[in-house]
Amino acid sequence: MEKTGTLKRGFTSIIQSFGLRSWIAYAACSRSVALYRSRDRKRLFLALEQVGYRSIPLVLMIGFFAGSTIAWQAAYQFKGLVSLTLLGGQSARIIVMEMAPVMTGIVIAGRIASPFAAEWAALVSTGQRDALKLISIDPWRFLLMPRWFAICGMMPILMLFAVASGLIGSWVVSHYFLSLSAPVFWGSIQLFFQPADIGRGVLKAACFGLGMACIAGYHGFYSESGSNGIRNAGIRTFVETSIMILVLDYVLWFIMY
Repeated sequence: MEKTGTLKRGFTSIIQSFGLRSWIAYAACSRSVALYRSRDRKRLFLALEQVGYRSIPLVLMIGFFAGSTIAWQAAYQFKGLVSLTLLGGQSARIIVMEMAPVMTGIVIAGRIASPFAAEWAALVSTGQRDALKLISIDPWRFLLMPRWFAICGMMPILMLFAVASGLIGSWVVSHYFLSLSAPVFWGSIQLFFQPADIGRGVLKAACFGLGMACIAGYHGFYSESGSNGIRNAGIRTFVETSIMILVLDYVLWFIMY
């Protein structure tokens, strides 16, 4: 009986947690009508700058070195089995379909989602969310909506930056270290790469962004009070987002391919 009760409470907690994450998405979208106000648009643009513009250098650097590593690994696996003339197309597909969405998601989870959750938790813990209600300001619209849309909207764009830098990194390794000419490398991409792969990669990044925004909002607004709650909000957001990205990546691979 005790084990049954524990399992029932655990299952109920999971359902409740999933419901609150879904509520975060609804709360953000339902407040989007307020974007006609200049103040709300200004907060949205500031969030877009923080999530997108300031993350571009980090995404470019990680994409470049990840693309370089993919080229080295592909060349090692092709050695004695497959011609290196296929290196460009193979590297491009791995970068677009797997590396760029997953790496970008994990980077943004650590740089953006986790600090956002900790900041929201601090506002809740110190009573500032309740103070906003007292002066007739909707905390969901003021705090959540701009950053929720910024994360969801900028993830696909940042993923495309990671694709571009990853292809450049792969080309640098292929050209300068593997003696593969540029026409052969880029010609292989044109021959084997499919435009639909870009769409699938963008869809992956958008799904990762949506899940990330919901997880950050949940841990930020429903965290425990005190310094431990603030710390745990950031840690749990990063951990759960990383797990979500890997699990959702597997599910999307199963559905799309």
